[in-house]
Formats: sequence, structure tokens, C-alpha cells
Amino acid sequence: MLRCHPGFYTNLEILKYGIQVVYFVLGLFFHVSVLKIFHRKWNVYSKFPFLQLYYVDSILSIFIILMNVGLIRIFNYIPPLCPWALKQYPEPTQFISLLFIEQYFKFVKCLIFCFMMVNRANCVICPMSVGTIQKCVIPHVIMFSFLSPFIGVWTAFLSESQFIPFQGGFIHESKMTFHWITVPHFSVIISFITIVTVCICSLICMICVSRTRSENRHTEQSLTASAICMSIFYVFALSMEIYFNQSHASSLEMFEFWRALSTFSFDILVVCPPVIMLCLNNSLSIFFPLILNISTEYLSFLSPILDRMFPGPSYLLNVFWISEYIQLSKFISHAFMYINRTMCVIYPQKFSFWSAKRLRFCIMFPLLVPLSVFGSCQQV
Repeated sequence: MLRCHPGFYTNLEILKYGIQVVYFVLGLFFHVSVLKIFHRKWNVYSKFPFLQLYYVDSILSIFIILMNVGLIRIFNYIPPLCPWALKQYPEPTQFISLLFIEQYFKFVKCLIFCFMMVNRANCVICPMSVGTIQKCVIPHVIMFSFLSPFIGVWTAFLSESQFIPFQGGFIHESKMTFHWITVPHFSVIISFITIVTVCICSLICMICVSRTRSENRHTEQSLTASAICMSIFYVFALSMEIYFNQSHASSLEMFEFWRALSTFSFDILVVCPPVIMLCLNNSLSIFFPLILNISTEYLSFLSPILDRMFPGPSYLLNVFWISEYIQLSKFISHAFMYINRTMCVIYPQKFSFWSAKRLRFCIMFPLLVPLSVFGSCQQV
């Protein structure tokens, strides 16, 4: 039976776990926000096969986040739980189902993203014929992505389970007598296929993106840009996964280092995609503030906590004041931007009107004028 490692400080390991919980909770919030936006305008977003696949990918990410926060990372990073867990689960075989589910979700997520990139490449190569064809194919693609990982993941039930020390706790690994059917080898195969597919499709997208000609050209280009940004994280994370599975660490410390780096790189794939989608797609970011307002209005279970933190509404006045101030400044700035464009087309040869001195004035004006409007908020 594995003995818990005594050389780790409890507070430090709990801090590591707390940091991971923070960015997992933020990722969960962004995933749920994007899914709410999809539900509100599903009749619009369902026209894009890429967004249908991303919807499935986002649900998988939510399951991975909940599994990591609620079970896996607790046993990895909290030393006081290690003796209790080993006493409750003396046989490593009891963790086989957990290993199976974790690897299965990872493989499905990789395959879904492969088809997302194929969709983007198809859109830039054949922009006029992609719609009706892919709407019929998407259900089969999703079914294939969910069924094909069983080819490799089922071997976890034929493996010899073992506990391996990790940080202040432990992780569960499997060993097979037949090395060619192990879960790590299947993981390397899936990761390699994903990297090759993503690199080829990203190259096609970058070369042919300017050829996109459709009624939703701006949306298609935004989705392509989002896919290319996500592909960078996928290539990095899956490269770390391949290196970790193929390399043989010379010591336990090196094993823990590469394991932690590989795990953190995959965490990026789980947390960052909704942030990228919200930043690069205006149609999604427009509805994001509305989701925030709905959350603050209808989450009634937060009321007791907020009552203790903010006993009077005056404490929140600065927050609302800053929000309105930024919005009004943004509107005035857009007005000057449109005036600038109008001057450019009317007087293209006399554009010196917008000198550096006047441009500085146009920057200061949107920042100072809202202060005269919202200054009265402080007197309420």
C-alpha cells in the first residue's frame, strides 16, 4: 500500500489547490455564460455547425471542471486527505471508473475540436456550399466523437492499477502487460492526430480566410479567428501530453514536474475557449453583460451574503457610477470615431484637421464630460 508523502507543507498544497479552484470556477462561469447566450439565440447560432460543435465541447469542459474540482485535484494536492483516502480506498482498482471517465472526456474533447477545425477549413475553402452539407453531417460527427474513444479507453479495465505519489497526495495510474493497448499509448495517438489535423486546418484557414464570401462573412471570420487562437493552446497542451506519456522521468520530482505541467496545459484548454469566444465574437460579447445582469438579479441565494458585505446601497453606488461612466465615455468615443471617418471621406487631402493636438482633445473630452453628468451620483 502506498504511503503518503510527508515532505509537503499542508498550507502550500492547499494554496495550490485553491489557485486551481479559482481559475476553474472562472472557467465554469464563462462556459455557463456562453451556453446561456446560445440558449437565448439558438435559432440564430444553430445555423453555424462550428457553434453546434463548440456547444458540445463546452458541456464536456464543464464536466471536466466539476470532476477535477470535486475529486481529482483534492486527492492530488491536499496532504491531510491522503491517509484518509488510502484507508477508504485500499485497492487502486476502485479508481478505474474515475480514470476511465477522465480520459474519455479528454479524448472526446480532442476529437470534437478536430472536427471544429475541419469545419473552419471547409468554410474558407468552399464558403458557398458548406451550410446544407455540414448541417446533415454534424449529428454523425458528434456520435462518432462520443463512440470512437471507447476503442482505447476500455483497456483501462484490463490494466493493473497503482497509486503514484504526487505533491502532497497521490494520482491513479494503470499498467498493462501488453504495452500496445495502454491508455497512455492511445492518448498519444489521439493527441498526434489532433495536432496534425489542427496544424493543417489552421494553415488552410490563415491562407484562405480572405476568400470567405457569405451573408455572414464577419461572423465566419470571427469564428475562424477564434478557432486559430484555440488551436495554439491545443498544440501546446497536446505536445506536453505526448512528451509526458513518452518520456521516462529520472526521479519522482521530475515526474511530478512534467505531470503538473501537462495537467496545467490541459487546464488551459478547459478554461480559455469561452474567453476567446467572447473576446473575438461580437455577437456573443454583446449579450454577455445581459447575462451578468440576469445573474445578479435572480441569484437570490446570494442575498444573505451580500447583506452582510454591503449593509447599505450606498456601498454599491461607486460600482454603478463607474459602470455608467464607462458606457457614456464609450458612446462619446464612438461618436468621434465616426466623425473622423466622415472627415476622411469628405476632405481626404485636408486631413491635417485631425492634428495631434486635436486628437488629444478628442481623447480627453469623452473622459471628462461624463464626470459632469454623473458627479451628482455622489450627492445622493
